[in-house]
Amino acid sequence: MGAGVGGCVLAERLGSIGKKVLLIDKRDHIAGNAFDYHDDHGVLIHKYGPHYFRTNFPEVREYLSQFTDWIEQRYVIKSCVGGELYDFPINRRTLNRFFGQDLKTEEDVKAFLDGVRDKSIGIPKNAEEQVLKLVGRKIYDAFFKEYTKKQWGTDAADLDPTVTARIPLRYNEDEAYLNDSFQAMPKEGYTRMFEGMVKGNRNITILLNAGYAQVKDRVKFKKLIYTGPIDEYFGYKHGRLKYRSLRFEHRSFSNQEYHQKYSQINYPGKE
Repeated sequence: MGAGVGGCVLAERLGSIGKKVLLIDKRDHIAGNAFDYHDDHGVLIHKYGPHYFRTNFPEVREYLSQFTDWIEQRYVIKSCVGGELYDFPINRRTLNRFFGQDLKTEEDVKAFLDGVRDKSIGIPKNAEEQVLKLVGRKIYDAFFKEYTKKQWGTDAADLDPTVTARIPLRYNEDEAYLNDSFQAMPKEGYTRMFEGMVKGNRNITILLNAGYAQVKDRVKFKKLIYTGPIDEYFGYKHGRLKYRSLRFEHRSFSNQEYHQKYSQINYPGKE
């Protein structure tokens, strides 16, 4: 149940050893939140937000390479603060430009951050304290405070510290967001990759526009693998869990090859 990343991979693995699989999804497409499509201008759009593939496991890359070629690239983000584009996550170049410093080594960066971070915080109790402990108030206010509020719909002080702890902090000038050894995008998109997994296998039948509650008592099966929302699985008998999503707006720009220099630019202010 669920034709996203996990569902498609499991269906392909089971189908490849002769198991009969009914792959069901409540949406009208496979690939889950990684679903992408070409718009009227031929641009490949990630419908539910950008997804950057990365892995440190050669066997994962080898497996997926059966279904796609790759465009290898490093995931680079810039953050627009005061009209200027800064490296993000925070690195030595960010600190030098933002604070007007001339830090040259990793030791310089560590010493500088030790002077600006909030040393009064022991174990961070929330996402705000997590950032303040690492980089201090000025960086938090400029790069994290409003951005976190826009992304999560609440103040960082009301979020678990793991929300901001997952964001890297660099002591060098590496501008890459991710550390994984292999970073790439499927050449023809994620949807084509997952179609290659499941649509050519005779043992896999795909049923779309069918929710779990609609089919659970109508389909006979020996084993069920459920990959959907856990509260839906239990019929919301304990209430609905809170899931955070975003609003995506798509705009087309004519007579220019690229609208912006970088694939992702964050606007962490109130704009």
